[in-house]
Amino acid sequence: MAALLRGMGVLCPRSTAPSVLRGFSSSGVALAKVLHVGNLPPQATERKLQAFLTRKAGPCTVRFVIDRETLKPRGFAYVHFADDRVAQTVFNRLHNTDFMGKLLFVAWPDNPVAGLKAAGFS
Repeated sequence: MAALLRGMGVLCPRSTAPSVLRGFSSSGVALAKVLHVGNLPPQATERKLQAFLTRKAGPCTVRFVIDRETLKPRGFAYVHFADDRVAQTVFNRLHNTDFMGKLLFVAWPDNPVAGLKAAGFS
């Protein structure tokens, strides 16, 4: 079954979307290089997550999604990698990896364009 990737207008099977996707956000960020990283502990910071991911996989840019009302992180972030192969490696190897006492949830974003805007990449 195919899933329409809202915001991009690309129709492709969900399981192959990340490897097929070669679109770009309005800021030029390649969407296949962006991952959703969730289940972050409350004490996590962008710097700590970036240092952890850089040690494990290479350079990246991390943006936490912040709650508008409380101005506190919502427990997940969008991570942009310079290379889509690095993003694929992180996706394959770091899902359910311990980070500051919690297991990370790593996934390809359902709506990368909206996610990037929410995280401040626009």
